[in-house]
Amino acid sequence: MNHDDFCQISDIDIAVEGIDSAEQFFAMYGDAMDMTNFALDLVEIDKIEPEFAEIIKLKGKLIYERKR
Repeated sequence: MNHDDFCQISDIDIAVEGIDSAEQFFAMYGDAMDMTNFALDLVEIDKIEPEFAEIIKLKGKLIYERKR
């Protein structure tokens, strides 16, 4: 990420897959919130409209992939 792309009103949008429970989701969300001062949106990609999920998969940047 280029820090020049951020300003005071910037936010971070993260989509995740493979979350097993609400507890796991909110623990992940809390951990992510602790890492930034920016507003943060976290969504489960399998729980959003398919067309938005497709856009995320096509245009988003993969930052971590769990080994299977």
